[in-house]
Amino acid sequence: MKSLAIVVLSVLAICAGCASYGDKMKTWVGQPVEVFIERNGYPEQVTDLPNGKKAYLWIWHGDTRIRGPRIITNMCKTWVEADADDIIVKLRWEGNCN
Repeated sequence: MKSLAIVVLSVLAICAGCASYGDKMKTWVGQPVEVFIERNGYPEQVTDLPNGKKAYLWIWHGDTRIRGPRIITNMCKTWVEADADDIIVKLRWEGNCN
């Protein structure tokens, strides 16, 4: 019985780390953008939007690999939109973000 409990807990622990990038990012909606900055560093760019909100851009570069004649660099761009109170209201991402 103990070994079954250990297996179940191990599987749950592994699956907890399997959340997709999108799932992780969605948890930031409603949070202060300052906390996101503390966790992820300063953004590459901040843009004031006409509707009074701000858009923040982060660019993360991952591993670079050579495959035949091609050089492949993993890159993830993440945009965070915050309202006038600096609360995150929207996120968008593209690239190799997982």
